[in-house]
Amino acid sequence: MHPQSISLTAPYTSPAVRRELIADTALGSGNFLDYAIQASPDPDAALIHLQQPFRLIDGSVHEAFSLHALREAADLYSAWYYSQGVRAREPIAYQFDDGAAYLIHYLALTRIGAIAVPVNSHLRPEIVSEYIQYVRVKGFFSDSVRLARVQKLLGGNSNLRFAVSDETAAPFGMGELPGQFPYKHYDTDPVAIFHSSGTTGLPKAVCAEHQQLFYTVRHRLKSARPEDRYLSAMISSHSAFVQFNMLYLLQGCPIMLLSELMGVKVLESAEKFRPTLVAAFNQTYTSIAKLEMSKYDLYSIELWFNTGDAAHEEHIREIVKHGSTMRGGSRVDGSWFVDALGSTELASFLMTKVYTVNATNYNRCVGFPVDYVDAAVISDEGDILPDMEVGMLGMKSPTINERGYWNSSDVTYSSRVQGYFLTGDMVYRDRDGMFYQVDRTPDVIRTPEGNVYSLVYEELLIKRIGDIVDCTVVGAGTGGNRGQEPIAIVQLAERSGACASAMLEDFNAYLQETGRHRLAALLIATEPEDIPLGATGKVLKRVLRDKHRDLLTDRGLQAEYVRNGRGSFWGPEREESAAGERVEPA
Repeated sequence: MHPQSISLTAPYTSPAVRRELIADTALGSGNFLDYAIQASPDPDAALIHLQQPFRLIDGSVHEAFSLHALREAADLYSAWYYSQGVRAREPIAYQFDDGAAYLIHYLALTRIGAIAVPVNSHLRPEIVSEYIQYVRVKGFFSDSVRLARVQKLLGGNSNLRFAVSDETAAPFGMGELPGQFPYKHYDTDPVAIFHSSGTTGLPKAVCAEHQQLFYTVRHRLKSARPEDRYLSAMISSHSAFVQFNMLYLLQGCPIMLLSELMGVKVLESAEKFRPTLVAAFNQTYTSIAKLEMSKYDLYSIELWFNTGDAAHEEHIREIVKHGSTMRGGSRVDGSWFVDALGSTELASFLMTKVYTVNATNYNRCVGFPVDYVDAAVISDEGDILPDMEVGMLGMKSPTINERGYWNSSDVTYSSRVQGYFLTGDMVYRDRDGMFYQVDRTPDVIRTPEGNVYSLVYEELLIKRIGDIVDCTVVGAGTGGNRGQEPIAIVQLAERSGACASAMLEDFNAYLQETGRHRLAALLIATEPEDIPLGATGKVLKRVLRDKHRDLLTDRGLQAEYVRNGRGSFWGPEREESAAGERVEPA
Protein backbone atom coordinates (compact mmCIF):
# COMPACT_ATOMS: atom_id res chain seq x y z
CA MET A 1 0.00 0.00 0.00
CA HIS A 2 1.30 3.46 -0.90
CA PRO A 3 1.78 6.06 1.86
CA GLN A 4 -1.06 8.51 2.42
CA SER A 5 -0.54 11.73 0.49
CA ILE A 6 -0.02 15.11 2.11
CA SER A 7 -2.68 17.67 1.27
CA LEU A 8 -0.82 20.55 -0.34
CA THR A 9 -1.95 24.15 -0.48
CA ALA A 10 0.92 26.56 -0.93
CA PRO A 11 1.31 30.34 -0.49
CA TYR A 12 3.40 30.88 -3.62
CA THR A 13 4.90 34.34 -3.99
CA SER A 14 3.82 36.25 -7.07
CA PRO A 15 6.18 37.07 -9.97
CA ALA A 16 6.01 40.75 -9.01
CA VAL A 17 7.08 40.00 -5.44
CA ARG A 18 9.91 37.77 -6.64
CA ARG A 19 11.19 40.64 -8.80
CA GLU A 20 11.20 42.87 -5.73
CA LEU A 21 13.17 40.25 -3.80
CA ILE A 22 15.74 39.95 -6.57
CA ALA A 23 16.23 43.72 -6.66
CA ASP A 24 16.63 44.12 -2.88
CA THR A 25 20.39 44.19 -2.31
CA ALA A 26 20.01 43.84 1.49
CA LEU A 27 18.39 40.41 1.16
CA GLY A 28 20.90 37.64 1.81
CA SER A 29 21.76 34.43 3.60
CA GLY A 30 21.53 35.92 7.08
CA ASN A 31 18.07 37.50 6.87
CA PHE A 32 16.09 35.61 4.20
CA LEU A 33 13.47 34.23 6.62
CA ASP A 34 11.97 37.61 7.48
CA TYR A 35 11.89 38.48 3.78
CA ALA A 36 10.09 35.19 3.04
CA ILE A 37 7.48 36.00 5.69
CA GLN A 38 6.93 39.49 4.29
CA ALA A 39 6.65 38.13 0.73
CA SER A 40 4.24 35.32 1.58
CA PRO A 41 0.49 35.73 0.98
CA ASP A 42 -0.13 33.33 3.90
CA PRO A 43 2.80 32.92 6.33
CA ASP A 44 0.66 30.70 8.59
CA ALA A 45 0.15 27.99 5.96
CA ALA A 46 2.10 24.74 6.48
CA LEU A 47 5.10 25.01 4.18
CA ILE A 48 7.83 22.68 5.51
CA HIS A 49 6.75 19.07 5.98
CA LEU A 50 8.93 16.62 7.91
CA GLN A 51 9.65 12.97 7.32
CA GLN A 52 9.96 12.54 11.08
CA PRO A 53 8.36 14.63 13.87
CA PHE A 54 10.71 17.18 15.38
CA ARG A 55 10.84 18.06 19.08
CA LEU A 56 11.88 21.59 20.02
CA ILE A 57 13.82 22.61 23.09
CA ASP A 58 10.57 23.65 24.82
CA GLY A 59 9.15 20.12 24.41
CA SER A 60 6.69 20.90 21.60
CA VAL A 61 6.55 18.42 18.72
CA HIS A 62 6.06 19.45 15.08
CA GLU A 63 5.30 17.49 11.91
CA ALA A 64 5.25 20.64 9.77
CA PHE A 65 6.18 24.33 10.01
CA SER A 66 4.63 27.45 8.58
CA LEU A 67 6.92 30.43 8.02
CA HIS A 68 5.68 32.01 11.24
CA ALA A 69 6.17 28.76 13.17
CA LEU A 70 9.65 28.36 11.70
CA ARG A 71 10.60 31.84 12.90
CA GLU A 72 9.19 31.14 16.37
CA ALA A 73 11.23 27.91 16.56
CA ALA A 74 14.40 29.66 15.41
CA ASP A 75 13.91 32.53 17.85
CA LEU A 76 13.46 30.04 20.69
CA TYR A 77 16.99 28.77 20.03
CA SER A 78 18.31 32.29 19.30
CA ALA A 79 17.25 33.32 22.79
CA TRP A 80 18.87 30.25 24.32
CA TYR A 81 22.16 30.83 22.46
CA TYR A 82 22.16 34.50 23.44
CA SER A 83 21.57 33.57 27.08
CA GLN A 84 24.74 31.46 26.92
CA GLY A 85 26.78 34.45 25.83
CA VAL A 86 26.86 33.71 22.09
CA ARG A 87 27.47 36.93 20.19
CA ALA A 88 28.04 38.13 16.63
CA ARG A 89 30.81 36.46 14.59
CA GLU A 90 31.32 33.62 17.09
CA PRO A 91 31.35 30.12 15.51
CA ILE A 92 28.99 27.57 17.06
CA ALA A 93 28.92 23.94 15.90
CA TYR A 94 25.96 21.55 15.81
CA GLN A 95 25.40 17.96 14.69
CA PHE A 96 22.14 16.00 14.47
CA ASP A 97 20.34 13.53 12.26
CA ASP A 98 19.60 15.07 8.89
CA GLY A 99 16.50 17.23 8.67
CA ALA A 100 14.80 20.19 10.35
CA ALA A 101 17.30 20.67 13.20
CA TYR A 102 19.98 21.87 10.80
CA LEU A 103 17.74 24.52 9.29
CA ILE A 104 16.45 25.75 12.66
CA HIS A 105 19.90 26.04 14.23
CA TYR A 106 21.28 27.80 11.15
CA LEU A 107 18.47 30.35 11.41
CA ALA A 108 18.82 30.69 15.18
CA LEU A 109 22.53 31.48 15.01
CA THR A 110 22.47 33.80 12.01
CA ARG A 111 19.57 35.79 13.49
CA ILE A 112 21.90 36.86 16.34
CA GLY A 113 24.85 37.35 13.98
CA ALA A 114 26.75 34.24 15.08
CA ILE A 115 28.44 31.86 12.63
CA ALA A 116 26.67 28.55 12.09
CA VAL A 117 29.02 25.54 11.88
CA PRO A 118 26.93 22.53 10.76
CA VAL A 119 28.68 19.17 11.11
CA ASN A 120 27.72 16.21 8.94
CA SER A 121 25.56 13.67 10.79
CA HIS A 122 27.74 10.77 9.59
CA LEU A 123 31.09 12.24 10.58
CA ARG A 124 32.82 9.98 13.10
CA PRO A 125 33.17 11.30 16.69
CA GLU A 126 36.96 11.40 16.54
CA ILE A 127 36.81 13.54 13.37
CA VAL A 128 34.12 15.78 14.88
CA SER A 129 36.21 16.44 18.00
CA GLU A 130 39.30 17.24 15.92
CA TYR A 131 37.34 19.43 13.50
CA ILE A 132 35.55 21.58 16.07
CA GLN A 133 38.85 22.20 17.87
CA TYR A 134 40.47 23.13 14.56
CA VAL A 135 37.69 25.63 13.79
CA ARG A 136 37.84 26.87 17.41
CA VAL A 137 34.12 26.88 17.92
CA LYS A 138 32.76 28.40 21.12
CA GLY A 139 29.97 25.88 21.66
CA PHE A 140 28.63 22.54 20.45
CA PHE A 141 24.95 21.51 20.29
CA SER A 142 23.99 17.92 19.45
CA ASP A 143 21.84 14.99 20.48
CA SER A 144 22.72 13.18 23.70
CA VAL A 145 24.41 10.16 22.06
CA ARG A 146 26.68 12.13 19.74
CA LEU A 147 27.41 14.67 22.45
CA ALA A 148 28.60 12.00 24.90
CA ARG A 149 30.95 10.47 22.32
CA VAL A 150 32.50 13.79 21.37
CA GLN A 151 32.86 14.96 24.97
CA LYS A 152 34.66 11.73 25.87
CA LEU A 153 37.18 12.36 23.10
CA LEU A 154 37.62 16.02 23.98
CA GLY A 155 38.29 15.25 27.64
CA GLY A 156 39.76 18.25 29.42
CA ASN A 157 41.31 19.74 26.29
CA SER A 158 38.21 21.58 25.14
CA ASN A 159 37.88 25.36 24.99
CA LEU A 160 34.11 25.09 24.51
CA ARG A 161 31.97 27.39 26.62
CA PHE A 162 29.15 24.87 26.39
CA ALA A 163 28.44 21.43 24.95
CA VAL A 164 24.77 20.50 25.26
CA SER A 165 21.84 18.54 23.87
CA ASP A 166 18.17 19.55 23.90
CA GLU A 167 17.73 17.55 27.13
CA THR A 168 20.61 19.21 28.98
CA ALA A 169 20.01 22.68 27.52
CA ALA A 170 16.33 22.97 28.48
CA PRO A 171 16.87 23.42 32.25
CA PHE A 172 19.01 26.50 31.52
CA GLY A 173 15.86 28.34 30.44
CA MET A 174 15.03 30.05 27.19
CA GLY A 175 16.45 33.48 27.93
CA GLU A 176 15.59 36.73 26.16
CA LEU A 177 16.41 37.99 22.69
CA PRO A 178 18.91 40.84 22.31
CA GLY A 179 17.57 44.40 22.25
CA GLN A 180 18.50 44.85 18.57
CA PHE A 181 17.11 41.78 16.84
CA PRO A 182 17.45 40.31 14.31
CA TYR A 183 21.08 41.12 13.62
CA LYS A 184 21.75 43.43 10.65
CA HIS A 185 24.12 41.68 8.23
CA TYR A 186 26.48 43.48 5.88
CA ASP A 187 27.53 41.93 2.59
CA THR A 188 30.75 40.29 3.77
CA ASP A 189 29.60 39.25 7.24
CA PRO A 190 30.26 35.52 7.82
CA VAL A 191 27.09 33.46 8.26
CA ALA A 192 28.37 29.88 8.23
CA ILE A 193 31.36 27.59 8.05
CA PHE A 194 30.67 24.50 5.96
CA HIS A 195 33.05 21.60 5.68
CA SER A 196 34.25 19.51 2.76
CA SER A 197 33.60 15.76 2.54
CA GLY A 198 36.93 14.86 4.13
CA THR A 199 37.85 12.26 1.51
CA THR A 200 41.51 13.32 1.73
CA GLY A 201 41.75 13.74 5.51
CA LEU A 202 40.36 16.22 8.05
CA PRO A 203 37.44 18.09 6.43
CA LYS A 204 38.36 21.56 5.20
CA ALA A 205 36.47 24.47 6.77
CA VAL A 206 34.97 26.88 4.22
CA CYS A 207 33.57 30.24 5.33
CA ALA A 208 30.36 31.53 3.70
CA GLU A 209 29.27 35.17 3.70
CA HIS A 210 25.89 36.92 3.72
CA GLN A 211 25.85 37.88 0.02
CA GLN A 212 28.35 35.41 -1.43
CA LEU A 213 26.30 32.39 -0.28
CA PHE A 214 23.11 34.04 -1.54
CA TYR A 215 24.41 34.82 -5.04
CA THR A 216 23.12 31.66 -6.69
CA VAL A 217 19.75 31.94 -4.91
CA ARG A 218 19.22 35.45 -6.26
CA HIS A 219 20.21 34.22 -9.72
CA ARG A 220 17.81 31.27 -9.60
CA LEU A 221 14.89 33.38 -8.38
CA LYS A 222 14.94 34.97 -11.85
CA SER A 223 13.94 31.65 -13.45
CA ALA A 224 11.80 30.26 -10.64
CA ARG A 225 9.31 27.60 -11.70
CA PRO A 226 5.88 28.83 -10.56
CA GLU A 227 4.50 25.78 -8.74
CA ASP A 228 7.34 23.53 -7.67
CA ARG A 229 7.13 21.14 -4.72
CA TYR A 230 10.56 20.36 -3.36
CA LEU A 231 11.68 17.07 -1.79
CA SER A 232 15.02 17.51 -0.03
CA ALA A 233 17.15 14.38 0.24
CA MET A 234 20.18 16.64 0.62
CA ILE A 235 22.75 16.15 3.35
CA SER A 236 21.59 18.84 5.76
CA SER A 237 25.04 20.04 6.82
CA HIS A 238 25.91 21.00 3.22
CA SER A 239 25.76 24.55 1.84
CA ALA A 240 23.43 23.32 -0.94
CA PHE A 241 20.84 22.34 1.69
CA VAL A 242 20.76 25.90 3.01
CA GLN A 243 20.63 27.41 -0.49
CA PHE A 244 17.77 25.22 -1.71
CA ASN A 245 15.74 26.02 1.40
CA MET A 246 16.42 29.73 0.99
CA LEU A 247 15.21 29.56 -2.61
CA TYR A 248 12.01 27.64 -1.98
CA LEU A 249 11.02 29.44 1.21
CA LEU A 250 11.32 32.74 -0.64
CA GLN A 251 9.21 31.30 -3.46
CA GLY A 252 6.61 29.95 -1.03
CA CYS A 253 7.00 26.40 -2.39
CA PRO A 254 6.07 23.37 -0.26
CA ILE A 255 9.15 21.58 1.08
CA MET A 256 9.62 18.12 2.53
CA LEU A 257 12.80 17.60 4.56
CA LEU A 258 14.05 14.03 4.80
CA SER A 259 16.11 12.57 7.61
CA GLU A 260 16.59 9.21 5.88
CA LEU A 261 18.22 9.90 2.54
CA MET A 262 18.48 6.55 0.81
CA GLY A 263 16.48 4.27 -1.50
CA VAL A 264 13.08 3.10 -0.32
CA LYS A 265 12.61 5.94 2.19
CA VAL A 266 13.12 8.57 -0.51
CA LEU A 267 10.69 6.91 -2.94
CA GLU A 268 8.06 6.36 -0.23
CA SER A 269 8.32 10.02 0.72
CA ALA A 270 8.00 11.02 -2.95
CA GLU A 271 4.72 9.06 -3.18
CA LYS A 272 3.40 10.81 -0.10
CA PHE A 273 4.54 14.33 -0.92
CA ARG A 274 4.17 14.30 -4.75
CA PRO A 275 7.16 16.57 -5.45
CA THR A 276 7.93 18.11 -8.80
CA LEU A 277 11.64 18.28 -7.91
CA VAL A 278 13.91 15.96 -5.92
CA ALA A 279 17.40 17.11 -4.90
CA ALA A 280 20.05 14.74 -3.58
CA PHE A 281 23.67 13.66 -3.86
CA ASN A 282 24.99 10.88 -6.05
CA GLN A 283 24.96 8.20 -3.35
CA THR A 284 21.19 8.63 -2.95
CA TYR A 285 20.65 8.20 -6.69
CA THR A 286 22.85 5.11 -6.70
CA SER A 287 20.64 3.59 -3.98
CA ILE A 288 17.45 4.56 -5.86
CA ALA A 289 18.62 3.13 -9.19
CA LYS A 290 19.13 -0.29 -7.57
CA LEU A 291 15.41 -0.50 -6.71
CA GLU A 292 12.42 -1.52 -8.76
CA MET A 293 11.27 2.06 -9.24
CA SER A 294 8.12 1.08 -11.15
CA LYS A 295 6.61 -0.11 -7.84
CA TYR A 296 6.30 3.52 -6.71
CA ASP A 297 4.07 6.33 -7.96
CA LEU A 298 6.65 8.90 -9.12
CA TYR A 299 4.58 10.54 -11.86
CA SER A 300 4.64 14.00 -10.21
CA ILE A 301 8.45 14.23 -10.44
CA GLU A 302 9.60 16.37 -13.33
CA LEU A 303 13.20 16.94 -12.35
CA TRP A 304 15.88 15.12 -10.35
CA PHE A 305 18.75 17.34 -9.24
CA ASN A 306 22.20 15.96 -8.40
CA THR A 307 25.19 17.93 -7.16
CA GLY A 308 28.64 17.11 -5.84
CA ASP A 309 29.98 14.11 -7.74
CA ALA A 310 28.59 13.40 -11.22
CA ALA A 311 26.05 10.56 -11.34
CA HIS A 312 26.64 7.35 -13.30
CA GLU A 313 25.19 7.11 -16.80
CA GLU A 314 23.41 3.80 -16.20
CA HIS A 315 21.77 5.18 -13.04
CA ILE A 316 20.60 8.33 -14.83
CA ARG A 317 19.16 6.28 -17.71
CA GLU A 318 17.09 4.23 -15.25
CA ILE A 319 15.88 7.20 -13.20
CA VAL A 320 14.68 9.40 -16.09
CA LYS A 321 12.33 6.65 -17.27
CA HIS A 322 10.14 7.59 -14.32
CA GLY A 323 8.22 10.76 -13.59
CA SER A 324 6.66 13.05 -16.21
CA THR A 325 7.14 16.40 -17.94
CA MET A 326 5.08 18.86 -19.96
CA ARG A 327 5.90 18.79 -23.66
CA GLY A 328 3.88 20.52 -26.31
CA GLY A 329 1.09 21.28 -23.86
CA SER A 330 0.69 17.63 -22.79
CA ARG A 331 2.12 15.65 -19.88
CA VAL A 332 4.26 12.76 -21.09
CA ASP A 333 6.24 9.99 -19.40
CA GLY A 334 9.87 10.60 -18.54
CA SER A 335 11.63 13.17 -16.37
CA TRP A 336 14.73 15.36 -16.50
CA PHE A 337 17.94 14.74 -14.59
CA VAL A 338 20.20 17.72 -13.89
CA ASP A 339 23.79 16.77 -13.11
CA ALA A 340 25.43 19.79 -11.49
CA LEU A 341 29.12 20.02 -10.67
CA GLY A 342 29.57 21.80 -7.37
CA SER A 343 31.37 21.67 -4.06
CA THR A 344 31.49 23.29 -0.65
CA GLU A 345 34.28 25.58 -1.81
CA LEU A 346 32.32 26.71 -4.88
CA ALA A 347 29.28 27.43 -2.65
CA SER A 348 27.09 26.41 -5.56
CA PHE A 349 26.81 24.25 -8.63
CA LEU A 350 28.76 26.02 -11.38
CA MET A 351 28.32 23.60 -14.29
CA THR A 352 25.16 21.80 -15.35
CA LYS A 353 24.17 19.09 -17.80
CA VAL A 354 20.51 18.15 -18.38
CA TYR A 355 19.60 14.56 -19.33
CA THR A 356 16.31 13.21 -20.68
CA VAL A 357 15.24 9.75 -21.83
CA ASN A 358 16.69 10.60 -25.26
CA ALA A 359 20.07 11.88 -24.05
CA THR A 360 23.16 10.47 -25.72
CA ASN A 361 26.03 12.73 -24.61
CA TYR A 362 27.27 11.14 -21.38
CA ASN A 363 30.94 10.12 -20.93
CA ARG A 364 31.20 12.00 -17.60
CA CYS A 365 30.05 15.20 -19.29
CA VAL A 366 29.43 17.95 -16.72
CA GLY A 367 28.17 20.45 -19.28
CA PHE A 368 28.74 24.17 -19.66
CA PRO A 369 29.62 26.67 -16.92
CA VAL A 370 26.68 28.79 -15.74
CA ASP A 371 26.69 32.28 -17.21
CA TYR A 372 28.47 34.04 -14.32
CA VAL A 373 31.39 31.57 -14.19
CA ASP A 374 34.76 31.62 -15.94
CA ALA A 375 36.19 28.08 -16.19
CA ALA A 376 39.56 26.95 -17.51
CA VAL A 377 41.67 23.80 -17.80
CA ILE A 378 45.04 24.37 -16.16
CA SER A 379 48.31 22.44 -16.39
CA ASP A 380 50.55 21.43 -13.49
CA GLU A 381 52.74 24.40 -14.42
CA GLY A 382 49.82 26.82 -14.15
CA ASP A 383 49.24 27.36 -17.89
CA ILE A 384 45.79 27.48 -19.53
CA LEU A 385 45.43 24.37 -21.69
CA PRO A 386 43.74 24.18 -25.11
CA ASP A 387 40.64 22.13 -25.90
CA MET A 388 40.87 18.30 -25.64
CA GLU A 389 43.79 18.31 -23.19
CA VAL A 390 43.32 16.97 -19.65
CA GLY A 391 44.23 19.26 -16.78
CA MET A 392 43.03 20.73 -13.50
CA LEU A 393 39.68 22.54 -13.45
CA GLY A 394 39.97 26.17 -12.38
CA MET A 395 37.02 28.47 -11.75
CA LYS A 396 36.32 32.14 -11.12
CA SER A 397 32.89 32.91 -9.69
CA PRO A 398 31.25 35.44 -7.34
CA THR A 399 30.09 32.43 -5.29
CA ILE A 400 33.65 31.56 -4.26
CA ASN A 401 34.78 33.21 -1.03
CA GLU A 402 38.09 34.89 -1.79
CA ARG A 403 39.05 34.66 1.89
CA GLY A 404 39.28 30.91 1.41
CA TYR A 405 39.58 28.27 4.09
CA TRP A 406 38.95 29.06 7.75
CA ASN A 407 42.17 29.00 9.81
CA SER A 408 44.16 27.65 6.84
CA SER A 409 45.81 30.30 4.68
CA ASP A 410 48.37 27.82 3.29
CA VAL A 411 45.63 25.65 1.78
CA THR A 412 43.85 28.77 0.52
CA TYR A 413 46.87 30.02 -1.41
CA SER A 414 47.80 26.59 -2.78
CA SER A 415 44.32 26.25 -4.30
CA ARG A 416 44.65 29.43 -6.41
CA VAL A 417 46.36 29.77 -9.81
CA GLN A 418 46.08 32.90 -12.00
CA GLY A 419 43.07 33.94 -9.94
CA TYR A 420 41.30 30.61 -10.56
CA PHE A 421 40.22 28.36 -7.71
CA LEU A 422 41.37 24.78 -8.34
CA THR A 423 38.40 22.52 -7.67
CA GLY A 424 40.39 19.28 -7.39
CA ASP A 425 38.84 17.88 -10.58
CA MET A 426 40.70 16.63 -13.65
CA VAL A 427 38.79 17.63 -16.77
CA TYR A 428 39.01 18.45 -20.44
CA ARG A 429 36.94 20.79 -22.59
CA ASP A 430 35.70 19.76 -26.02
CA ARG A 431 35.68 22.03 -29.05
CA ASP A 432 32.08 23.08 -28.32
CA GLY A 433 33.05 24.40 -24.87
CA MET A 434 31.56 21.48 -22.91
CA PHE A 435 33.53 20.08 -19.97
CA TYR A 436 34.12 16.41 -19.07
CA GLN A 437 35.27 15.19 -15.67
CA VAL A 438 37.75 12.31 -15.83
CA ASP A 439 39.00 12.13 -12.23
CA ARG A 440 39.74 13.82 -8.94
CA THR A 441 43.31 15.14 -8.77
CA PRO A 442 44.56 12.81 -5.98
CA ASP A 443 42.92 9.76 -7.58
CA VAL A 444 44.74 9.77 -10.94
CA ILE A 445 46.60 6.45 -11.30
CA ARG A 446 50.19 6.99 -12.48
CA THR A 447 51.18 3.84 -14.38
CA PRO A 448 54.55 3.37 -16.11
CA GLU A 449 52.77 3.80 -19.46
CA GLY A 450 50.83 6.94 -18.51
CA ASN A 451 47.83 8.18 -16.57
CA VAL A 452 44.71 6.11 -15.93
CA TYR A 453 41.66 8.13 -14.94
CA SER A 454 39.66 6.19 -12.37
CA LEU A 455 36.27 7.86 -12.95
CA VAL A 456 36.38 6.99 -16.65
CA TYR A 457 37.07 3.34 -15.83
CA GLU A 458 34.26 3.24 -13.27
CA GLU A 459 31.80 4.52 -15.85
CA LEU A 460 32.99 1.98 -18.40
CA LEU A 461 32.71 -0.91 -15.93
CA ILE A 462 29.11 -0.14 -15.00
CA LYS A 463 28.14 0.28 -18.67
CA ARG A 464 30.01 -2.82 -19.84
CA ILE A 465 29.03 -5.34 -17.16
CA GLY A 466 25.33 -5.35 -16.28
CA ASP A 467 25.82 -7.23 -12.99
CA ILE A 468 27.81 -4.29 -11.53
CA VAL A 469 25.65 -1.72 -9.75
CA ASP A 470 28.52 0.34 -8.33
CA CYS A 471 32.30 0.23 -8.31
CA THR A 472 35.47 2.14 -7.58
CA VAL A 473 38.86 2.06 -9.26
CA VAL A 474 42.07 2.94 -7.42
CA GLY A 475 45.81 2.53 -7.90
CA ALA A 476 47.75 -0.27 -6.21
CA GLY A 477 51.52 -0.31 -5.86
CA THR A 478 53.69 -2.55 -8.02
CA GLY A 479 56.76 -2.49 -5.79
CA GLY A 480 59.70 -0.11 -5.66
CA ASN A 481 59.29 3.06 -7.67
CA ARG A 482 57.52 1.45 -10.61
CA GLY A 483 54.29 3.39 -10.19
CA GLN A 484 50.80 1.99 -9.79
CA GLU A 485 48.37 -0.25 -11.63
CA PRO A 486 44.57 0.14 -11.62
CA ILE A 487 42.40 -2.27 -9.66
CA ALA A 488 38.59 -2.31 -9.45
CA ILE A 489 36.39 -3.11 -6.45
CA VAL A 490 32.87 -3.85 -7.70
CA GLN A 491 29.48 -4.21 -6.03
CA LEU A 492 27.19 -6.72 -7.74
CA ALA A 493 23.44 -6.76 -8.07
CA GLU A 494 21.58 -9.03 -5.68
CA ARG A 495 21.56 -12.69 -6.72
CA SER A 496 24.19 -12.02 -9.39
CA GLY A 497 26.17 -15.09 -10.35
CA ALA A 498 28.96 -13.16 -12.07
CA CYS A 499 32.49 -14.32 -11.25
CA ALA A 500 35.53 -12.11 -10.88
CA SER A 501 37.70 -13.86 -13.48
CA ALA A 502 35.07 -13.68 -16.24
CA MET A 503 34.38 -10.00 -15.53
CA LEU A 504 38.09 -9.13 -15.51
CA GLU A 505 38.76 -11.05 -18.72
CA ASP A 506 35.82 -9.46 -20.52
CA PHE A 507 36.66 -5.94 -19.38
CA ASN A 508 40.35 -6.21 -20.18
CA ALA A 509 39.55 -7.53 -23.66
CA TYR A 510 37.36 -4.45 -24.17
CA LEU A 511 40.09 -2.14 -22.83
CA GLN A 512 42.64 -3.70 -25.18
CA GLU A 513 40.30 -3.28 -28.16
CA THR A 514 39.88 0.41 -27.37
CA GLY A 515 43.58 1.07 -26.75
CA ARG A 516 43.36 1.51 -23.00
CA HIS A 517 45.50 0.24 -20.16
CA ARG A 518 44.25 -3.03 -18.62
CA LEU A 519 43.04 -3.59 -15.06
CA ALA A 520 45.51 -5.43 -12.84
CA ALA A 521 42.82 -6.89 -10.59
CA LEU A 522 39.08 -7.03 -9.99
CA LEU A 523 37.71 -7.61 -6.48
CA ILE A 524 34.10 -8.29 -5.52
CA ALA A 525 32.80 -6.28 -2.55
CA THR A 526 30.76 -8.33 -0.10
CA GLU A 527 30.85 -6.09 2.99
CA PRO A 528 30.14 -2.35 3.41
CA GLU A 529 33.75 -1.71 4.44
CA ASP A 530 34.95 -3.09 1.10
CA ILE A 531 33.88 0.25 -0.45
CA PRO A 532 34.21 2.69 2.49
CA LEU A 533 32.22 5.90 2.24
CA GLY A 534 32.87 9.32 3.72
CA ALA A 535 30.33 11.50 5.50
CA THR A 536 28.79 12.76 2.23
CA GLY A 537 28.65 9.33 0.58
CA LYS A 538 31.84 9.74 -1.44
CA VAL A 539 34.14 6.72 -1.67
CA LEU A 540 37.24 7.08 0.50
CA LYS A 541 39.77 6.15 -2.15
CA ARG A 542 42.71 7.07 0.07
CA VAL A 543 41.54 4.32 2.48
CA LEU A 544 41.32 1.82 -0.37
CA ARG A 545 44.76 2.78 -1.66
CA ASP A 546 46.23 2.13 1.78
CA LYS A 547 44.30 -1.12 2.19
CA HIS A 548 45.39 -2.55 -1.18
CA ARG A 549 48.88 -1.07 -1.31
CA ASP A 550 50.53 -4.52 -1.36
CA LEU A 551 47.81 -6.42 -3.22
CA LEU A 552 49.77 -6.76 -6.47
CA THR A 553 53.00 -7.87 -4.81
CA ASP A 554 51.58 -10.26 -2.19
CA ARG A 555 50.98 -13.60 -3.93
CA GLY A 556 49.52 -15.12 -0.78
CA LEU A 557 46.92 -12.38 -0.53
CA GLN A 558 46.07 -12.81 -4.20
CA ALA A 559 45.64 -16.57 -3.73
CA GLU A 560 43.23 -15.94 -0.85
CA TYR A 561 41.05 -13.64 -2.99
CA VAL A 562 41.02 -16.16 -5.85
CA ARG A 563 40.32 -19.11 -3.55
CA ASN A 564 37.21 -17.55 -1.99
CA GLY A 565 35.92 -16.35 -5.37
CA ARG A 566 36.24 -12.66 -4.46
CA GLY A 567 39.05 -11.66 -6.81
CA SER A 568 40.84 -12.16 -10.08
CA PHE A 569 44.25 -10.91 -11.21
CA TRP A 570 45.89 -10.14 -14.52
CA GLY A 571 48.31 -13.04 -15.00
CA PRO A 572 52.02 -12.32 -15.46
CA GLU A 573 51.99 -14.45 -18.62
CA ARG A 574 49.61 -11.90 -20.21
CA GLU A 575 51.54 -8.85 -19.01
CA GLU A 576 53.34 -8.27 -22.29
CA SER A 577 50.14 -8.24 -24.35
CA ALA A 578 48.54 -5.41 -22.36
CA ALA A 579 47.73 -2.32 -24.41
CA GLY A 580 49.43 0.96 -23.63
CA GLU A 581 47.44 3.76 -22.03
CA ARG A 582 45.86 6.31 -24.29
CA VAL A 583 46.25 9.47 -22.24
CA GLU A 584 44.19 11.83 -24.39
CA PRO A 585 40.41 11.95 -23.81
CA ALA A 586 38.49 9.04 -25.29
